[in-house]
Amino acid sequence: PQMDFPQFDGLNPKIWQKKYESFFDLCGVPRDMWVKLATLHFVGTADFWLQSVEPIVKGAGWVELCATVCNRFERDQHNHLLRQFFRIKQLGTVSEYIEHFDDLVHQIRAHDPAFNAALTTSRFIDGLREDIKAVVMIHKPVDLDAASSLALLQEELTMTILRRDSR
Repeated sequence: PQMDFPQFDGLNPKIWQKKYESFFDLCGVPRDMWVKLATLHFVGTADFWLQSVEPIVKGAGWVELCATVCNRFERDQHNHLLRQFFRIKQLGTVSEYIEHFDDLVHQIRAHDPAFNAALTTSRFIDGLREDIKAVVMIHKPVDLDAASSLALLQEELTMTILRRDSR
């Protein structure tokens, strides 16, 4: 079966590295070809960056290329994710908010596995809609799972009361 070579646009460099290494391994690509093959498949931002640092990476081996790529793209992405984390707000349902929040936290933990759990729970609560946040805060949830469950229950209760009152 034919497999398409994965492209790299600058996002998730650690995942990029793992995917490329798996691809090279599966296809039996000789190690001395890895850098050449990988850089041929840089697109967008990564491709422009590569052109600007070509003299630096020209003689680089795989380990050096990966370190240079991660050094360049990891920091920016981590900072961007942290800015999103501190601004996230519930705009739709609690379920949608949980999914978006969870996704963001997992991406941050890919960069920083020791990311503070208490801060995560506190930030989750702060981003909830005011009527839900008040009730969740009163219960002082011990972790993100507890806060999520309380938020879902409060939303369900609010919806039940609204339906009953509209009759």
